[in-house]
Amino acid sequence: MIDLKYDKNIPILLKYFAKGNKPTGLICHAPSLILTIPKEENLYIGFKVNSVSPFEEFVIE
Repeated sequence: MIDLKYDKNIPILLKYFAKGNKPTGLICHAPSLILTIPKEENLYIGFKVNSVSPFEEFVIE
């Protein structure tokens, strides 16, 4: 998971999906990868994201 945050292809891939109105499935910690897109280029701003809080994650573990 940690290495994906620094992968330069992730923002390119996510922007491709957003521009094409393609469904984007981001599972587990992957929704945080949306933050790798620069704010001024981030087409996901305003989308609803379903995720868990840090407390919920603690309980799950």
